[in-house]
Amino acid sequence: MFSRKHTSGAAVALLIAACWSGSAQAQPPCPAGFPLGVATLVAPRGAGTLTIAPGGRGETFVGTGLGLTVCITCGGVPLVGVPAGAITVDAPGLLWCPGGNTADTGTNAAGCATFTGTLCGSGCAPALNVFVGGALVAAGVPIAVNSPDLPPNSPGFVDAGDLAGLAIRLGNPALFAPCWDFNESGPPTIDAGDLAFFATTLGASCQAICP
Repeated sequence: MFSRKHTSGAAVALLIAACWSGSAQAQPPCPAGFPLGVATLVAPRGAGTLTIAPGGRGETFVGTGLGLTVCITCGGVPLVGVPAGAITVDAPGLLWCPGGNTADTGTNAAGCATFTGTLCGSGCAPALNVFVGGALVAAGVPIAVNSPDLPPNSPGFVDAGDLAGLAIRLGNPALFAPCWDFNESGPPTIDAGDLAFFATTLGASCQAICP
């Protein structure tokens, strides 16, 4: 049985290292009796929208001022070396290319990992959820996601079906929707700026390696 009162920070670190030496985790990397602490920081812009695409052709967190930092502790001790692949974002309505929703790197000496690059995937969601080891640790992080690749048209590919979906919305206030507003200009219409961004992603697919 673990005892917080008599177990040192170094011992906790060894326990964490042992947890992460195995296969993918189904639970947060924190032994029973040691509270898992997670802080998420959105900086410097705060809430906003990140436009993603298969193959990594979308916007970057840092480029849009939406950098996301996730800091993880166990019993107050920073969790160092949690692998990047174990720190992910997700939300209903999103589809990910392989490895497309992970942090940039594993946690550093302060137990923190960042999302500064892009995400590789498709879909639309009003906010992101953060997972550590497959377990939900933060819900409703105020970063919306949209993509030129939207259901039901060939998920994982930006193609003519997606272009048709955009075309009927161009200049039509009645069909404005944030999911198609790639330049985040807002109502009343989907405009030429959205079409220009779409053009840069046409042909993108999950067959490309995510950056």
